[in-house]
Amino acid sequence: MRRFNISTWLLLAGVAASGCSGGAGDGKEAGAKAAEKDYLDRINARLNAPEPPTPPAPKAADFKPYKSPDGSFQAKFPGEPKIVDFGPSNPDHLLEDKMYRVEIKPRAYAVRHKRYESPPDPAEQIKKQMKLQWGLLENKVEEEKELTFKKRPARDVVFNDDDRFRRTRIIVDGKDTYVVFVDVPPSEANGEDARAFIESFELLKD
Repeated sequence: MRRFNISTWLLLAGVAASGCSGGAGDGKEAGAKAAEKDYLDRINARLNAPEPPTPPAPKAADFKPYKSPDGSFQAKFPGEPKIVDFGPSNPDHLLEDKMYRVEIKPRAYAVRHKRYESPPDPAEQIKKQMKLQWGLLENKVEEEKELTFKKRPARDVVFNDDDRFRRTRIIVDGKDTYVVFVDVPPSEANGEDARAFIESFELLKD
């Protein structure tokens, strides 16, 4: 956590206490100073409180299979995914855009499924989805690998965002694009559990 010197808050505290310090007499002045000190002590304690301990990473052995309601894919999540429906988008010719996500801070496990009106060019689509990742994160690419996923064009990418890594698999399947990703602390970027989530993704249609 970022540490703040108590002097950073003197001006703010002075404003807060000014309503109490304008009266005559030592009693009011002493009361104003005590109120100011109490105010600063409470803020400083809150800002300098230790970070809560990071919970242990979920184990791949405990992940449970989850099948999307439309029957298009399956993946093993560490819990029941929350579904966010972004709806259709006319400029992007999107018919459907949904994210299936489980968050266990500081980690997140997700599959984003986009269905287009017509099949996009696979190479351009992969580049577009990578660029969208760059737009969401202030990151750099640590690893990048082209692959074929069940005869579909795909790419594995690892993004470094300083305090977290995002391991991503982008799959283009005709009109459907899947972005499978996991956000983890840097120490877990190459862990078996993070990789296991990505590898658990399966397409359920030919």
